[in-house]
Amino acid sequence: MNDTITRPIISPIDIAASGTIIASNPSQYIYIRQILLVASGGANTITLQKNDGSTPTDLSIIPLQADGSFVIENTSADYPFLFDIEPGSSFDIDLSAATAVSGHVVYGFRK
Repeated sequence: MNDTITRPIISPIDIAASGTIIASNPSQYIYIRQILLVASGGANTITLQKNDGSTPTDLSIIPLQADGSFVIENTSADYPFLFDIEPGSSFDIDLSAATAVSGHVVYGFRK
């Protein structure tokens, strides 16, 4: 098996309700490299989750004030990702309030 990580994919985040940000892949790990979030619609507690289709697992809980922002990234050359999500699981964001959250996620797949 080739254990390299694909080139980074940048995907916008523009949600006002909880949902899937990166769909599951049945044969590849999802590697999250960077997340930028802005609570542009008001205060929100944002829960980053991996979801195997039946059970969400919390990865991080981030409270944001109205117009607050949060960036998390790994700058270490030894570990080119923040966390990985097993094949068959998606990357979801759960919002505590139905207010707009925008930003982006940078990720890749392990081949």
